[in-house]
Amino acid sequence: MILAGNSHPNRHLHAAGWDMVLAFAAAGMHYNLFALEHPGWEMVPDWLWPALMLVFLFSALWSYGKHRRRQPRR
Repeated sequence: MILAGNSHPNRHLHAAGWDMVLAFAAAGMHYNLFALEHPGWEMVPDWLWPALMLVFLFSALWSYGKHRRRQPRR
């Protein structure tokens, strides 16, 4: 079990970074920057990639906000 006092101080910042990576990947899928040739990708609805991009962007903002709130003011 990991206690809250022993957790990594930048874990929310790392989560925000990964959310940004996933948001850019979803944007790349929406704007056809990645050439995926498998016919199964045609079954994915057109609204999914922009929706995922927004979810990941809002999650990154929320995680960054949590990181800022946890940092002591100097």
